[in-house]
Amino acid sequence: YQTPIVIKAAGKELLISNSAFMCFAHDVYTGEVVWTVEYGYDSTVSMPLYWDGLVYVNSGWIFLDNQPYFTRQYAVDPTGKGDVTKTHVKWIYEDEVPQIPTPVIVDGKMYMVHDRGMATCLDAKTAKVIWKQELKGNFNSSPVYAGGNIYFFNVKGDCTIIKPGNSFQLVAENSIAETVKAVPVFVNEKMVLRTEKFLYLIK
Repeated sequence: YQTPIVIKAAGKELLISNSAFMCFAHDVYTGEVVWTVEYGYDSTVSMPLYWDGLVYVNSGWIFLDNQPYFTRQYAVDPTGKGDVTKTHVKWIYEDEVPQIPTPVIVDGKMYMVHDRGMATCLDAKTAKVIWKQELKGNFNSSPVYAGGNIYFFNVKGDCTIIKPGNSFQLVAENSIAETVKAVPVFVNEKMVLRTEKFLYLIK
């Protein structure tokens, strides 16, 4: 379900695609699989990210005996070759990691919101938890950083706006009162937002 990204690492341009079972890094010119990371079982939706020399990928659902299914976030050094699961994974985090929304990284901090509403801020280099905060509602849309703020839209159209930083800093709460599952886009200080019924331009 996810959209791949292209990065440059170890002198190669790599297409990073995290599938349901593993993440693949392909040479964009030859299609060759350069490296893989094995992790999950099903339904990877959250997109990969690249920041400061690390690739961040979501595992999709993981099913373990006698445990509720859950999701993991991986940080991977993209300079390896072959199966790098045991050699190039820098950290793994699995406490309320979203299955659908993609995290956003701002100034070395990863901000993510679980599908059921728990927002988490991590140190992107170490996975150390900086803060956690429960938000209203359920989430499909990914958080977006724009104009110095981070925007979180839940499925019911409620928007929580925060300042990035070492603590949860609420700026505002608004609602468009429609179903929102798409990610908003910001262009020239305006927001383009697709709801279940309409496409909005918000100034």
